[in-house]
Amino acid sequence: MQGFIVIDYFDQFPEFIEQMGAWIGEGKVKSEETVYHGIENAVDAFLGLFEGKNKGKMLVKL
Repeated sequence: MQGFIVIDYFDQFPEFIEQMGAWIGEGKVKSEETVYHGIENAVDAFLGLFEGKNKGKMLVKL
């Protein structure tokens, strides 16, 4: 595994947007998110980030 710095590849961003948009449109790439409902659950959502309780993005819907 090797990391990279996004800014080093900024010149390729338009190509990335085009290709990623196509993949999303074809259903090849899907995003996942965990949603908590209500401000009263915001603390649980935040703490859940550190406990691995989220899949993808962690959202709190108000």
